[in-house]
Amino acid sequence: REEEKNEKERIRTDEKGEKKKEEEEEEEEEEEENKNHPTFTVSDTSNERRRPSLPSTLTKSSSSSLSSSSSLPVPPPVLPRSPVEENERVAKHFFVAMALDKLAKEVPVEVVSDLFDLNRGFLELLRDQAGKHLQMVSAFCERIGFRDLGGLLSSLQTRIWLDVRDDVAALTEIPYVKGSRARLLFRAKLRTVEDVAAASVDQIYEILAQASPSLAGGGRGGVKGQDRGVLIRAAKGIKNGAIQILTKRIREWDEQADKVESVVRERQRQEGKENEKIDD
Repeated sequence: REEEKNEKERIRTDEKGEKKKEEEEEEEEEEEENKNHPTFTVSDTSNERRRPSLPSTLTKSSSSSLSSSSSLPVPPPVLPRSPVEENERVAKHFFVAMALDKLAKEVPVEVVSDLFDLNRGFLELLRDQAGKHLQMVSAFCERIGFRDLGGLLSSLQTRIWLDVRDDVAALTEIPYVKGSRARLLFRAKLRTVEDVAAASVDQIYEILAQASPSLAGGGRGGVKGQDRGVLIRAAKGIKNGAIQILTKRIREWDEQADKVESVVRERQRQEGKENEKIDD
């Protein structure tokens, strides 16, 4: 029995020793891994700050063991602009804003190009990008409930895209009417959609023909006759488009009037019930 007890104790001590050896070996392996894979830090030379060290699974040295889908890139540090660079950025934005202001005031592109020494293609691209940005911001304002601001930005978008002022921009809602034709109609005292709808086709044709002096008195055959037919069709389309816009507005006003009338009737009915309860 004593021999059996001694044998069991010897086996237990051997197992404990093996466990200790395994733990020591694991600790040594972890220390070697930490030495071989140091933490990756990014230094910012501008203000001498350091990013917090990343976990070992996201370090630069261990990224080779990970797949491309699981590895995360470390973003570069964002360096602040110097005062000179910041002033240059603000000046460029102000310079571009002045060019857009001239375009919105119906100044021709050629004049703006010569005035600011800018390429015409750059101005066209700038106007297109500004209009798209205004369209997105206007839609966002409409979505969150800022309808007044959205309407203001929408009118500014029309001014930039069509090169017209606010008082002329209302005519651009009519089909076949863009910036140049809207200005012609406005100068001829057709300043609203109602005025265009009330005008005759011949009157609208004479206004459109002012852009081509050779057609003002009527063309005879050839290309002039073809251009005259195009202008007549455009005049008819403009008049019909103005009438359609007014018809749509009248329909919307009737719907609004019906809604208001139903609300008033419901209110009167509720007031009548309340008066009856009071009398009872």
